[in-house]
Amino acid sequence: MTDKTISLCPICLKRIEATYIEKNDTVFLYKNCQEHGDFLTPVWRGYPSLDKWVKNSPEIENNNNNCPDMCGLCEYHGNKTCCTILNVTDKCNLKCNFCFAGELTQREPSYDYIKKCLDDMADKKITHIHFSGGEPTTRNDIPELAKYAVSKGFKYIQLNTNGLRIARDESYAKKLADAGISAVFLQFDSTDDDINKTVRGVPLLAEKIKAIENCDKAYLGVVLVPTLIPGVNTDNIGDIIKFGIDYIPAVRGIHFQPVTYVGKYPENPENSNRITIPEVLRAIEKQTEGMIKTEQFTPSSCYHPMCSFHAEFVYDNERLMPLLKKQSGKKQSGSCCSTDDVPSNAVRKNQNFLNQKWTRPDKCECSEDKTSMEGFLSYMKNKSFTISSKAFQDEYNIDLNRLKRCSLHVYDNGKLIPFCAEYTYHKNQKLFNFPDGC
Repeated sequence: MTDKTISLCPICLKRIEATYIEKNDTVFLYKNCQEHGDFLTPVWRGYPSLDKWVKNSPEIENNNNNCPDMCGLCEYHGNKTCCTILNVTDKCNLKCNFCFAGELTQREPSYDYIKKCLDDMADKKITHIHFSGGEPTTRNDIPELAKYAVSKGFKYIQLNTNGLRIARDESYAKKLADAGISAVFLQFDSTDDDINKTVRGVPLLAEKIKAIENCDKAYLGVVLVPTLIPGVNTDNIGDIIKFGIDYIPAVRGIHFQPVTYVGKYPENPENSNRITIPEVLRAIEKQTEGMIKTEQFTPSSCYHPMCSFHAEFVYDNERLMPLLKKQSGKKQSGSCCSTDDVPSNAVRKNQNFLNQKWTRPDKCECSEDKTSMEGFLSYMKNKSFTISSKAFQDEYNIDLNRLKRCSLHVYDNGKLIPFCAEYTYHKNQKLFNFPDGC
């Protein structure tokens, strides 16, 4: 990767030059704003080294001088859309200390407006969507919206949720599954309620378990989504993984999100308040006592390598067995997306990954019989388990060259905006609002 890039001043959000520098096994992003001074933010700490992690990954220079001010997927954007987030409400039933959405306005667009959004997204050939917010389940029409999305040809419909409504109403999970929801992306920060109270304000573990159990009865796949906050729950990573394993096949995987300082958070971050991808990888290996190893993970070409990791496993004999072994310098054939894929192929593979891995097989497709080929394939599908991560960017560590590789986009008033542009720049500029009268 190149040392120089373009970033933003975290105070005024002006485009400024930035440089990657390494000190004592830590890579920092350094930038200087003539008005607001110097900023030095850690983006990579320790093994595996950044050079090793990103090797053979193509660099895409940011040639749009209006990025991200005029964002909406321009001709210079280097990746196609994999998944699109559709925010359906600004309401929530929790008051979390950490939240991408920030201070919610309590506004909610009409059912007809959301249908128009889905119509436009279908016209744009989008196939994979995430209902998000706020808390989407504060709406009473999510099943109806899912049914409408299915009728428009969407192939994968994910519900991003804290799970409280699913936990409190057993019939709701079945309604979601019957309507066409593909998977539940369940906020899950800890197996310890003292930690949950720190992050979300209230103890939640019992309700999270109930939500998983209700999804299990409805054969609705669940992905656990922990926000990793140094000094809060980063020592709980191994226990979260073990918890997820105990709930296979209901839980399809875990998607770690290192804390990002956008939206709502208690105080401006110090460098010690950040955890980077290699630190998460090493914590996974250490806290699972070597059952899962750092070298089993690879970056995804759906994003810049500094943004993600993933590995695929199958649960067998009370252990997670890696489906693929990483071979140095060689393409990892069959993984969700390999680092030498062209963007369109990478997006298609990642979409297939979501369809196959995060979606729960129907009851009739599940088998414990491994003696026949059909039974073995059914077992592999039912007992699959993924561990992945997405390291989002904020005003301090945003790299516009990384942004150009983003395939996770937010639908905002007819535009498709890369996630980290939406939440670091556009939302701060008050551009992310539901239109009046919607």
